[in-house]
Amino acid sequence: MDNINLIPVPADEWNELKENVKSIVNMLTSQSTNKQKEFLTSREVMNMLEIGRTTLDRWILNGTLTKVRINNQKGSKIYFRASDIERLKDENPA
Repeated sequence: MDNINLIPVPADEWNELKENVKSIVNMLTSQSTNKQKEFLTSREVMNMLEIGRTTLDRWILNGTLTKVRINNQKGSKIYFRASDIERLKDENPA
C-alpha cells in the first residue's frame, strides 16, 4: 500500500490554487462547449434537417454541404459546420 504524505499549505495559497483550478476548468468547459456547437456530426445534421443518410450523402456530393475532417486523415470522423447547417435551414424553411 502507498503511503500518504501530508504537506502543510497556507490557507491563502490553497484558496488561490483552488480559484486558479476553477478558472482553468471553466475555460476548458467553455472551449469544449463552443467546439461542440461549431461542428456537428452526421447524425446531428440529419436530425436537425430531418433528412436521411442518402440525402446527406447526395448533398455532400453535389456541394450543398461541405464535410470537415478534424484531423484530416482518411477514415477519420466527418463533421459539418453548424453555420452551414443554419444557412441551409434559413434557405429552406420547413
